[in-house]
Amino acid sequence: MAPPAAAKPEPGPAAPAEDPSGVVVTVTPHEGGVRVVYELPAATDRVALVRSDALRRDEWQVVTPGVRLVDGALVSEAPRTSFEVVIPPDTVEVDRVYPSLHRVGRGVALYGPALRVEGVDARIVLRPAAGGVAIPEQGAERGYAWLGPADAVIQGEGFRMVAGESVGPRLVEVVRGEAEIALGYYARKLERPGRAPTILVSLQSTMTGEYRGDASESDVISLRFFDPRWNDPEPGDAAILAKFVRHEAFHLWNGEAAPGTPPWLHEGGAEYAAIVAAVEAGALTHEQGIEQISSHLDRCRVALGARSLATAELSGPQIYWCGVALQWIADTEARGASQGQRDVFAIWRDLLRRGAAAGYSLADLRAVTGPIVAAMLDDQAPERWPRVAEALAPHGATLVDAADDHGWRTAALQHLLAQHCKSGEYGFYVEADHVRLDTTGDCGPIGGNPEIVRVAGASIMKAPRAAFDGVRTACAAKEPVTLETRSGAKLRVGCTQPPELPVRWKVVDAPPLSRAQR
Repeated sequence: MAPPAAAKPEPGPAAPAEDPSGVVVTVTPHEGGVRVVYELPAATDRVALVRSDALRRDEWQVVTPGVRLVDGALVSEAPRTSFEVVIPPDTVEVDRVYPSLHRVGRGVALYGPALRVEGVDARIVLRPAAGGVAIPEQGAERGYAWLGPADAVIQGEGFRMVAGESVGPRLVEVVRGEAEIALGYYARKLERPGRAPTILVSLQSTMTGEYRGDASESDVISLRFFDPRWNDPEPGDAAILAKFVRHEAFHLWNGEAAPGTPPWLHEGGAEYAAIVAAVEAGALTHEQGIEQISSHLDRCRVALGARSLATAELSGPQIYWCGVALQWIADTEARGASQGQRDVFAIWRDLLRRGAAAGYSLADLRAVTGPIVAAMLDDQAPERWPRVAEALAPHGATLVDAADDHGWRTAALQHLLAQHCKSGEYGFYVEADHVRLDTTGDCGPIGGNPEIVRVAGASIMKAPRAAFDGVRTACAAKEPVTLETRSGAKLRVGCTQPPELPVRWKVVDAPPLSRAQR
């Protein structure tokens, strides 16, 4: 692939004059990040900002004398018509929370919804520095916006791109190539053009883990890599990057869900589409794709427990697990029932048409899918999984109960988490040589997201069956279980009853995910 050429976008228009009928929020570059000025049509001593668990403002700096940021509101000692703050780049990024500001190249990416005012249709005005651009020029309140020099913008086929100066040329090349493939593929499959995005690629040190992506409604996608190894990806990383880019790209089509639609439909749709697209392009083998689907399906089983999918309130990675499981079931049922004439993209074409005016919904999904999807949505354990497995068999899919390393690992950890996490979300993430507990709520001795390498004396990654047996033995004797962290700390966790043996539903046979394989 040829090296990317710099685009020559026109500088953004001059900011319009202030609107006396509403609130104007003006954003300009600042040496510490961005300077934000709230201008109001009438004096007030309090400006309440939109509240959301997905936003954080704890690093904002209030500039106006006599004004404080208190519980999501700018509070003044006296009524005034102007409030000024400086937003620096976030020093720490939190799971499932958008960073207010992060650096990308010689510019900054601002999350516009963080600036919105409660109950007011505030107008956000972006004023880039001389020789700079604002992307997008309007509509920053809908998602990310980038302010920076015009010559830093790379023009791709159907998209623009900005890469951090520390991002290596190999990563830029791979992301650019995957984006071009994904955008063309989805436009053909969904039979409609997508929105032309701007893709921001940066290396960050604000979070542990591998990477994170956000596709926002402003048509700006932020891809953030936290591990320096991604700066020069190995050939074996191609499949991971392909799926990552394809997931975020699909949101350019399926981002408009109706209010109240469960997020697993939106996120699961993007993740499953990414798997299918990666298999179709050869970035994943069919076997690799099915293994990922199988893992998602079983993790969904654990997450749901006895609840039906339609009524369960899922969060964090559970959204992706169950979303992918549902999409694969819908795809397999549609292709089998139609002798290959319909597939998951036909389902999404129908969903997008039905939701053109107000966004697609769960009711729309029910209307365009069949009885196996209905069983997945409405049945409860233990009937759900055997019924789904039996119904999918005539369509070429075989599901069996086959506990593996992940099943033993999950059974041990989830058992301890369930006994100690009294509020909030909990779970765990599997890393290369350890697991990172997701324990931001009240989880007692295992709170604070510790990184665990050994459980009950056994490696949780290399010997999860032994770790499970150790937990089961200790719990049966009502003795504490010892968890060892990467730093060598030992956490003693009480346990009063033994865990149940794991069950894992695994996909051992399935129709080809790629039409080229059929």
